[in-house]
Amino acid sequence: MNLEKMMKLAAKSTDEVMITFNEKNSKKIRQEESKILAENLDEKLYIIRIINNGKIGSSVFYKPEEFEKALKRAIQLSKYSEKLDICFPSQKKFKEPNIFDKKVAEINGVELKNLFQKMIKNTKKNAKQLEGSLEIGQEKKRIVDTNGLNVSESLTSIGGFAVAKSGRGIGTFWDSSHHLFDVGTIGFEAGKRAKAMKGAKKIESGKYNIILKDTGLQGILELLESIFSGWSIVAGSSILRDKLGKKVFSDKLNIIDNPLEKGAEGEKVDYDGFPREKKYLIENGVVKNFLFDLETLAKARKLNIPRIKSQKAGNRPMTFTNIVIPPGKDEIDDGIVINSMLGLHSFNPSRGNFSVVIDEGFYFHKGKIKPVKGNILTGDIIEMFKNPIIGKKQKRWSNLICPEICFPDVSIL
Repeated sequence: MNLEKMMKLAAKSTDEVMITFNEKNSKKIRQEESKILAENLDEKLYIIRIINNGKIGSSVFYKPEEFEKALKRAIQLSKYSEKLDICFPSQKKFKEPNIFDKKVAEINGVELKNLFQKMIKNTKKNAKQLEGSLEIGQEKKRIVDTNGLNVSESLTSIGGFAVAKSGRGIGTFWDSSHHLFDVGTIGFEAGKRAKAMKGAKKIESGKYNIILKDTGLQGILELLESIFSGWSIVAGSSILRDKLGKKVFSDKLNIIDNPLEKGAEGEKVDYDGFPREKKYLIENGVVKNFLFDLETLAKARKLNIPRIKSQKAGNRPMTFTNIVIPPGKDEIDDGIVINSMLGLHSFNPSRGNFSVVIDEGFYFHKGKIKPVKGNILTGDIIEMFKNPIIGKKQKRWSNLICPEICFPDVSIL
C-alpha cells in the first residue's frame, strides 16, 4: 500500500491527514577497548498524523500492513488532545540545500573501516584511542497530506568521535557533516587534547575570560536552544517568553538558524511539511524568532503570547539546525578555552542560570598554557551574551559556522 492509498483511506474518517515515510540506511564502525565492531542499520518508519475537529493525533508504524491499526490509534489519541486552530500545510516552494554527497553514499564497508583506521592512526600521533566510532548514512523522507503537499528529500551524513588518553590526560573530539571530510582530524584533535590535558587540575577561584569554540561553544548554545524552543515558550519555562521583539543581548550579537547553510544539520523540509528557512533568532541583540512547530505555534497563539503573530511554524523538531554567528572585529587573547563541560542538563531555562563542571579546559595566560579540570563554572546565559567578545575568523564545525567567542569575567569556583 503506497502513501497515496493510505491517505485516501484515512481521509474517509478524518478532517485532514498527513503521512510521513522515512528510510534510513547506515553503516557504523566502533571501537570497544581493543575490539573493532561493525554494524549496519536499515530502518523504515511511517508516521500518520490526523486532525479531527481541531484536535491532532499521531501514531508510528513500521510496515504498510500496520496502517489501519495506526490510523485507529491516531484517531483515538486525537480525542484527548487540545482543540486548536490548526491545519496541515499545502504545497509550498522548497529551496534545495546541499545535503547529499555522492562520495558519502558510495562508501562501502571496507572503505569505512579504512577511514576509521586513519582516525585511530591520527590519534596515536599524540595518545592512545580508548574508544570511538565512525558512521555514514543515507536518509530519504517523503511527506504527503490531504491539502496537496507532496515533498521528498534525500540526504547523506558522516560523523564520528574519538576519546583518547595520554598518561592521565583525557581528550575528546567529534565532528559531522553531510559531506565527506578528513575524518583523521577527529582522531588527531582528540589525541592532541589528551596529551595537553596531562597534569590537569583546578585553578584558583575567581573571574576569568571564558573562550568557547566548536565542542565548547556547542554546549553553551544547547542552553540557548532550550530557551528558544517552542515547548519552553508555551510551557512558560523560558526566560525569553515575553521578550520577542525586545533587545535582550549585545547589539553585536547575531545568531541565525539556517538549515540551508552548508553545515551538518541541513534540511529541505521539517516534519510538519513546512519549508526549512533561514531564520534570525537574535538580530543585533533583539530576539526575533522562536523555534515553533505547527502544534506549539497554535498553542502559543491561543495563549496570546506577546507579538506571536509575527512567528511561523517550520521547526519540527524544535532544535537548532545549522547555527551561524557572523564574525566580529575583536581580538581574543588570554582566557580559559573550555572544550567540554559536565552538567549542562542542570540549566534552569526559566531563570537562565547554570552551573557546570569543567571537564576539559586550557588556561592561556601571558604566553603560558595550563590544563584545567574540575572547576565549577557558574553564570547567567542572558548576562553572558550581553557582553560577548566575538572573534574575527568564522569556522565550520559540525552544525556550527561560528568564530571563537569570549565571555569576560565569568565566575570559576
